[in-house]
Amino acid sequence: MELYCDGTTKWILNVTAKELIIVPNDPSATDIVENPLGFLTSLNKGYEYPSRVTSISTNGKQLWIIDLTPVNKRLAYKSISVGVEKNSYIPRMIKYIAKDGSSYIINITGFERVNTLRPKDYFKFPSFRLTGLQVNDMR
Repeated sequence: MELYCDGTTKWILNVTAKELIIVPNDPSATDIVENPLGFLTSLNKGYEYPSRVTSISTNGKQLWIIDLTPVNKRLAYKSISVGVEKNSYIPRMIKYIAKDGSSYIINITGFERVNTLRPKDYFKFPSFRLTGLQVNDMR
């Protein structure tokens, strides 16, 4: 899955199904799938987390795993785990466990720090990739 968002519109690409869903962006949403930035800014008030984190080693990197449980039990998921590299604090993994028990793991293979602002078009789905996709525009 690929996600693009320019602050106004969100493009969700299911690569396997060759489907692109276009929806308006809701900046007030705090669900990690709906709005990753909103999720990160809601961590101090919307989640319970243990006083200690666990530590694992994966792909030669030491990670801290922070298990988060939403305070609002009506959300679509029952827990989220975030793996952060110990030495750099770079996020490397997110595990999302839905209420139905299914789990989704996002492995972050690249993280680039940039010191300059990107143009807004950088965050839009590239139109040249539309060929062969089923597009559902729900704006």
